[in-house]
Amino acid sequence: LWLFSTYIFHTYFGCYVVSPFISFESAVAVNFVLSYYFTWRDRTCSNKMKQTLRQYVEYNTSCSLVFVIRIGLILFVEKLSGLAAVWCNLIALSATGLANYLISDKLIFRSAKQDVKGTSTKPLFLKSVIAICRFFCRYKVERLWQGPSNGKASVYVCNHRGLSGPVLATLHMPVSYRPWIHDVMLDSKKLTQSIISDTSKCMHIEYILKGTVGIAVKPICALLNAFNPIPTMRKACHETTQAIAQSVETLASGENILLFPEKPRTRKSRHQLRDFYTGFAAIGEAYHRKTGEIVDFVPVYIDVKSRTLNIGNPVSYNPTNDSLTEKRRIATTLHSRMKAMADKGCPLP
Repeated sequence: LWLFSTYIFHTYFGCYVVSPFISFESAVAVNFVLSYYFTWRDRTCSNKMKQTLRQYVEYNTSCSLVFVIRIGLILFVEKLSGLAAVWCNLIALSATGLANYLISDKLIFRSAKQDVKGTSTKPLFLKSVIAICRFFCRYKVERLWQGPSNGKASVYVCNHRGLSGPVLATLHMPVSYRPWIHDVMLDSKKLTQSIISDTSKCMHIEYILKGTVGIAVKPICALLNAFNPIPTMRKACHETTQAIAQSVETLASGENILLFPEKPRTRKSRHQLRDFYTGFAAIGEAYHRKTGEIVDFVPVYIDVKSRTLNIGNPVSYNPTNDSLTEKRRIATTLHSRMKAMADKGCPLP
């Protein structure tokens, strides 16, 4: 900053805009190099230029945002405490320095060991939203199964429990995954029409709702699409076949699948573990046919009362059974194991 403002730039714009910008970007670049080659060198791939550039953009963005937060924090601390500017700056620097480290450690240079082998890369803004929400919504992950020893991808089968199941699984699943999501939730027009048809049959109210709901659901659909989901349709054979095929390709590439196979809820079964559809279990046969390998279906039960996400022992596909029998066996066994985790007192089947 001193070099540029003293010897290179002499105008107000050069001294107070260009020079600080160059010095800030230079500091970010130096810090990134140190982080990349020294601090987190065991988590980086120096031969992958695209990944390195992506990490640099994410690092630069996080540093810029944290810097803005730091300025605001200095003003906030000064107004709240009346301390001298030096002490306010020290407090803000400590807080934002820790934030920068956590963002780099947990998001930008995230360890591959934290995930079962997978290729899912979420946008930085999505990672940031998840990290913030996870901080305010704490859940404990309890594992009866520690994951495959060979790093093979699996199908994680979770209870739905209204909106809480997908939301809590998104925040606290300890593995990366590609989710199955109902296609209506991925299309703003379809979702708008679905909400309106469920809300009112009155044409006047429908006309009013169409505009407001249409605007509200767009960011929701955009957020869901950021997870690179596999779209599914209820009671649609062709679309289910496509979802199975995409799931097999995803598993073969080393990425996990997360799905919610419970049947639609009723008023009586709103918070109960409902029966499962069996169509998802066809992934086992299709995956075995393509790769010759056995895929594991892992039960995941989210208990809202105890604030835990429970991962049970897997159910492995058995190629010796006929297709229909095997799908029913997988769905029934997963259901009974999740029911046992829900009851807490039952022995695991």
